[in-house]
Amino acid sequence: MAYTKGKPKSEESNKKVSETLKENYRTGNMKSWSKGLTKETDKRVKKISEIVQEGYDLGRVSPFKGKKHTEEAKRKNSESHKGKKFSEETIKKRKETIRKKKELGFKFGRPPGIPVSEETRKRMSKSGKGRIQTPEHKRKNSEANKGRIISPESRKKTSETLKEGYRTGRINKSVCSKEGRKQISIKQTESWLTGKRESKGKQRYYKSGYIEDLGHYVRSSWEKEICLLLKSYGIDYEYEKKRYKLNSDGKIISYLPDLYISRYDLFVEIKGFFGDKLEKKKIRLFRNQIGNIKLIHSKRYKRLMSYKEKDTLTFEKLESVLLL
Repeated sequence: MAYTKGKPKSEESNKKVSETLKENYRTGNMKSWSKGLTKETDKRVKKISEIVQEGYDLGRVSPFKGKKHTEEAKRKNSESHKGKKFSEETIKKRKETIRKKKELGFKFGRPPGIPVSEETRKRMSKSGKGRIQTPEHKRKNSEANKGRIISPESRKKTSETLKEGYRTGRINKSVCSKEGRKQISIKQTESWLTGKRESKGKQRYYKSGYIEDLGHYVRSSWEKEICLLLKSYGIDYEYEKKRYKLNSDGKIISYLPDLYISRYDLFVEIKGFFGDKLEKKKIRLFRNQIGNIKLIHSKRYKRLMSYKEKDTLTFEKLESVLLL
């Protein structure tokens, strides 16, 4: 018996219809009429697409606005999407749709000024705990954030949010303890020197980067050339081996030499120019308090490069520049 217009179906009937449809789709007895069709190949799909797009263009309100999914519906949606992977074409189409919506003035995410409730924060925290990102996921996140410039306004908001979190105890202060900062610094330095982590945005040093032939990061083209010369002549070195504490008129300052050559028990600092007087002072204090350090400045570097260009560089000449 057919249902009349406006007459609601019982829960039992809805359940039977749903189970029947699922079984038919599963066994292949029933297929979605639009499966495999696109607006380029089918007039019906094209018409539906145009009607939906027109609604977006005119700013029509979604019929679901103001309504909420039940917890059961959310669970079912979650289960049905687990393990589902979208094709590159689908991802591309979604990005294009979002771009068009932004151009039309659509706003995504939480409107500004509306705070996140504690209940929502707890749910977000619970869902993120124990989640391990795959290397592929990390790579995609890294690619997406490369070159991203954070505005002063965003930095200010982040700072205020962190301060509020520390004040209310929502954020664990232990991560910012002296020991916590030390551990973070060690991990970042290791990943930076091995090339696993690269600086984002504007780099402070000219031609800095990870050098495959050396197996570590360098801060300048001069460091790269000197390290390549040492390696080519079989002179082992350690790049930025250790950060040392120096006593400067009762004040403790730190200094990180560029290279350490164990063959000569010699530290090396490669410097094209000095940014301020403190940099010169650090080298002098290091020589007096820690050990022997050689400064490869502009003249020494140019002399080495001149030998190299004329193909007259020898082990003895390289050694003399380092030691004399």
